[in-house]
Amino acid sequence: MNGVKKLTNSDYILVKAKDSNIAELINLLVLMPDEANTIYPPYNKQVGARYIKGLISQELVLLLFKEQKIVGTVGGSISRWWWSESKMLFNTFFFVKEEQRTYDNAKKLIMGFNQIAEKNLVPLIMGTSDAKDMERKDMLFEKLGFRKIGGQYGIGV
Repeated sequence: MNGVKKLTNSDYILVKAKDSNIAELINLLVLMPDEANTIYPPYNKQVGARYIKGLISQELVLLLFKEQKIVGTVGGSISRWWWSESKMLFNTFFFVKEEQRTYDNAKKLIMGFNQIAEKNLVPLIMGTSDAKDMERKDMLFEKLGFRKIGGQYGIGV
């Protein structure tokens, strides 16, 4: 596969997503709301596919494969701070199938996404919207060198 980065000591392969991955990626991402402690709006696969296609064209989506199946992903957008010309990369989604959810797999995806930020000379902002297991997520990001810079609050979700 072109663009494949083999990871040593692992059955997992981290790659940049391609358009040919969209259908399988959407089928993985529709699992995300079911695990969340949040009331998400109904999932529209066509809307999701159009959005993801745009991110893929900018090389802003990574996939984690095991045995030729997508088991994890992270993707996002480069945007400006609302008050500045400076840009940042922020994640729109970050998901690993429950049975594949390990520190090493999360680290591969997050640090791979950080490499995209570094290549674009922008900071990386990662967040979660599922409101589950926040202490564990805080520890993961702290261990990877991130600092906590706020939180999210919602009403009606």
